[in-house]
Amino acid sequence: MPVRVQGVLPYYQSRDVLRALVRVIRGDFGGNEKVFEFERRFAAFTGSKLACALPYARIGLYYLLRAMSLPKGCKALMTPITIPDMVNVIRSAGFEPRMVDMDPETLNFSPNALEEAITADTRVLLVTYLYGIVPANLDEIMEIAARRGLIVIEDISQALGAGLRGRKLGTLGSAGVCSLSSLKVCGTLYGGMVVSDDEELMRRVRDLSEKELREPSRRPFLSLISKILLHRAIMNDMVYNILTWRLSRFMTKRSPDFHHRFQTGDIGLILGLSHIPAYDSVPENLLYRYSGFQAEMGIKYLGMVDSINGELSKIAARLEAVPGIAARLPKKHPHGKHVYWRFPIRAEDRAEAGRRFADSGIETSVNALPVLSLLNGFNAFNAPAGAPLEGALDVHERYLLIPIHAWFTPEKIEAVVKAVSEYVNG
Repeated sequence: MPVRVQGVLPYYQSRDVLRALVRVIRGDFGGNEKVFEFERRFAAFTGSKLACALPYARIGLYYLLRAMSLPKGCKALMTPITIPDMVNVIRSAGFEPRMVDMDPETLNFSPNALEEAITADTRVLLVTYLYGIVPANLDEIMEIAARRGLIVIEDISQALGAGLRGRKLGTLGSAGVCSLSSLKVCGTLYGGMVVSDDEELMRRVRDLSEKELREPSRRPFLSLISKILLHRAIMNDMVYNILTWRLSRFMTKRSPDFHHRFQTGDIGLILGLSHIPAYDSVPENLLYRYSGFQAEMGIKYLGMVDSINGELSKIAARLEAVPGIAARLPKKHPHGKHVYWRFPIRAEDRAEAGRRFADSGIETSVNALPVLSLLNGFNAFNAPAGAPLEGALDVHERYLLIPIHAWFTPEKIEAVVKAVSEYVNG
């Protein structure tokens, strides 16, 4: 059987998902002591004083902004490649989001665009790290924020365990938010975490959230667990080789964007039914408490993060050693500890590159996050108004994500390295 490599694989073990399913069916969402233990361990892992578990990273951002007690209507700057709800919760917290263009070489803010976007009423800078890479210009971005008096919040959802000069990302600014969703290295079905050294800020985050979050319900968990179990089944090596690979290639030839929609795992997107809503008041179905069985999963997988990141770094080192690849890689910080949640390479024609890798048995992927500056309902928040934010579009359209996974067999790793070498060197 030929070696074929899946583009996106989770780190969940099926038995843990099945245990969670039993707890959900029972309606057993308690276990505050486990939640508090997970928070303590997460804070220690990131090097923060405090951590607070919440239903999503976006809800963590929502409560952080509200806890800062800043004037209504002040501006929060962000890059446009993120989930739409980051814009939505910023608005719901009473802030005005402004999307700033990106530097395609570093996958971070363009420093010039950032300087131009800061106004007298700008208060917050949301730094989002893509693919587990510490961007080369991070020092410059942080210097601008400090000089202009901005509060920095770091989104480490794709960079848990990454660091700079011995400090973990998420601790370089005032606070950090981290997603614990199903495709993250430390996944707990749903979930998010806020970290900070600011004890008063974290007290307000906890006070606000405890007053407003309600008890979780079975339905969203049952829906997600069903998707996770289905995804694990169709990505099983034998099933993938016999069925999933062939079906995906057939559907992609008929509909070029099917592959992207399929990898999101969103049934609505796969069927072409989903749309991205804009709102300025957080829906109640996002406001529920973090549960004990999620914390149990979190404690287990948090304990594996360093090992997983170490294996990913080894595979990344093999790929970075491919002759001629350096010009296709984003610029990383020389003093950064990179964790490679994904491995991006720059392609002149991303679709053609994806086809070439597929011919070698390698399923690549693309960024599942949209460019919000292009979407109706969100493009009104571009900075400056009406700007195309071409750097962000370049990041989105030109980078292809090469599959790496800590549990890949040696045969899969060799297949990926060989395919990358053949692509880079013609």
